Amino acid sequence: MQSDEFSTALAKIRPHTNSKLPHQRKPAQLLAALEATLEQNAGSSENSRQSPTAYFAALITTLEECILRKELSLDEGSTLAATLYLLAMVVPFVQPTVLRANLSKLYQTLPQLLPLALPNHAPPLRSLVSIFGSICSSMDQAMIQSTLNTTGNTPSATSVAIRQTLSSLLELTLDHRPKVRKRAAEVVKDILDSPPSPFIVHPWSHLVANWSCAVMAQSANSSVATGKKGTGEGIDRMIHLLAFLRTVPYIFSSSGSEMSSAGSEGHSTNVEMMTKYLLAAPKLSNAYLTQASYQLLTALFAKDEEETEEEDEEDESEDEDDAARRRLKAQEVLDTLIRSQPSKTDAQVAPYWLGVVGSSTIAALSSRQSSSQTPSALPKIWSVLWSYLDSNCAAATVKAATDALNAISQSNCFAISECCGLEGTDISSIQSIVQLAERSLVSLAYADSMEEMLAILEVLISSTATRITRDREWTSMPLRELHDTIKSSSPFVPLLQTAVTLRNTKDFQYKEHVNGLITAFMRMIGVDGVLQRIPLGILPQERYV
Repeated sequence: MQSDEFSTALAKIRPHTNSKLPHQRKPAQLLAALEATLEQNAGSSENSRQSPTAYFAALITTLEECILRKELSLDEGSTLAATLYLLAMVVPFVQPTVLRANLSKLYQTLPQLLPLALPNHAPPLRSLVSIFGSICSSMDQAMIQSTLNTTGNTPSATSVAIRQTLSSLLELTLDHRPKVRKRAAEVVKDILDSPPSPFIVHPWSHLVANWSCAVMAQSANSSVATGKKGTGEGIDRMIHLLAFLRTVPYIFSSSGSEMSSAGSEGHSTNVEMMTKYLLAAPKLSNAYLTQASYQLLTALFAKDEEETEEEDEEDESEDEDDAARRRLKAQEVLDTLIRSQPSKTDAQVAPYWLGVVGSSTIAALSSRQSSSQTPSALPKIWSVLWSYLDSNCAAATVKAATDALNAISQSNCFAISECCGLEGTDISSIQSIVQLAERSLVSLAYADSMEEMLAILEVLISSTATRITRDREWTSMPLRELHDTIKSSSPFVPLLQTAVTLRNTKDFQYKEHVNGLITAFMRMIGVDGVLQRIPLGILPQERYV
């Protein structure tokens, strides 16, 4: 399969030997010359002539000859530019063992070409980026460790060159040229996505995290120093950086620091520093930067939650200090976000803000076990999110609010005992949420979001019913007896009456959604509990026909 892909790639180049475009003609002519030489040297051996390794060796020789003869022009149609173009195409097909065997030679030759390509030659620069990406992805554990210099030994010239190349690739992810920036970001992501065995996360992840924090600090200071909020090179660099970091949020994971001398402490510092910069970014008054900051914060919380779930599966007794640290960090972020609410009419920022508020709420307030008490802060946060279901909000904002509320509904933020209204529990937090929903369901201000509100309530009741059935350690009651208790004491039950009344209203358009909510209540309080509260006149569909 790989051989077919390699042959296809070569076949796309060969027809352009007479092209009027120099950047197409020269690579095709160079390829023809190389293949003639390979055919002459290989004789009748077709396999040898078509080997990616043979092309790789021939191109490296050509590259060395260009440097030796000082033919260093990278203009369109130059031999050096064509060589780099073909090498970028060939290297991904070369066996990693071959690349590792030639590592020293490659790093003696290629890095010196970066300064030549950087200012004005974007196509050769992209070729160099691709070549370095394939080389770095082929490195084994020993080679990667040598670049970290964790043993205190003097690093080799090749290790230093590799580290410098990584720094160059990272800087190119912030380049002002979109194609260069995109290619560099793809290459760095590919490298980090392919850690050498036995690592799960690439050892360079910690280096990238350190670098990204430094860039955020320098760019923010630069933007403040210029006195021009919302514009400038510093703003652009931060936007480009955050766009790249959204593709690799795992570099801030705890496992990403396993090769770092700082260990988990270094990981914690990186996460806290980046969080601080992301929360401060909206003060720079650039909508795109604010969006990017909230998107990355959401990704970081999602990654943190994923790590927590994995730890639960491996070891249910997570270190209490670590869990407390996670919640405290999330709570600080949440408090900052709630103090900086965007306008409901701000369709650019509000959806992203809602996403990170939802994620941070779950991280800060959701218990990994069935909580005995609903957090006192939850009703206020729920109310804030709910307010973005207002009919004046853009569709994207309403959807983001719905997604955030649904996510919270499905988390462990709500104490099951309070949801059931068991004796001795404080149901005031849930009552305030229920009362808000009841007012909104009959309010003109929320009329356009009726479908979303009913859907949220269905998720909330259905999720509660699932947890009641699944997590029974908090009560010894049989399920039928529990249903009997819940139907008379749960603070959610008044919502059933409100929903039924709405369904019974003339010309009401969302009967199917009310039916979904009623079904969820059947799971929570039992069929008998629902039928006792549905007026006999609600069942005939012909009432308003």
